Amino acid sequence: MEHVHEMIKSDKKKANLATGALAPNKVHIAENTHRLLVKIGDNKTAEDYKKNAKDIYPYSTYFEGAKKDVK
Repeated sequence: MEHVHEMIKSDKKKANLATGALAPNKVHIAENTHRLLVKIGDNKTAEDYKKNAKDIYPYSTYFEGAKKDVK
């Protein structure tokens, strides 16, 4: 996941690889990658990325997961 984030930083055309690189134990990198996608203006990929991340990280408040309010 870290590699894809770095690839996007150097080549914005690689943004489409982000969604396939989501990993369950890397929520902080996923958040940073989503912010990067928004920053570069790839809204379609950012939207798809967030939708997939929401399922992978159900406790995430950033991705508004289903269990985000569990305490």
